[in-house]
Amino acid sequence: MRVTVAKLKRLNACSEQVRLFAELFPDGVDVTEALCVAHADKFDWDWAARHLLPAPLLVDYKAKRAPLWADYLAEDEALWADYVTKCAALFGRLAEQVK
Repeated sequence: MRVTVAKLKRLNACSEQVRLFAELFPDGVDVTEALCVAHADKFDWDWAARHLLPAPLLVDYKAKRAPLWADYLAEDEALWADYVTKCAALFGRLAEQVK
């Protein structure tokens, strides 16, 4: 699939993502798995899937994404609980210093 700045603008991509895309690929780019992985942290891939993939491939994307999202949420909950506990402990240690 070829993606260009003009195509992203036609699909109403957010200006920040269009700007970044234009900086990286001013002449457009043929999308590959390797390219997407190399730029995994730069673009909103769910937006891209919803707006750029044909319907049958979007269904496949959503089905394969679901377990990945579930894994993320499970890990996210554990990380959040750990963060909250550590912040509480930090506050407690510092609060003990207040006279």
